[in-house]
Amino acid sequence: MIKNKWMIKNSKNKRDAMLTFAVLGFLVVLAKFILSGISLTVNGTNVDFGILDATLVASILTPTLGAYVMRRHTDRKHSGDDVELPD
Repeated sequence: MIKNKWMIKNSKNKRDAMLTFAVLGFLVVLAKFILSGISLTVNGTNVDFGILDATLVASILTPTLGAYVMRRHTDRKHSGDDVELPD
């Protein structure tokens, strides 16, 4: 059994792997955004973080956030709760 203490809790106070992966994906994109365009020289070695492009953002955020939203939609649909969404 895998211990899931590292997972983030969702709004129903349950540990949620998809929410955790979505947050991690967002943090990766945020780190890339902050470090983009920075070039460092460490012990004579040049470290370049490159630029942030839309392809990178889409390839990380679309699957993780999309899977999280679809799982939440599926959970709500099959839970029997008839909750109306605000317009």
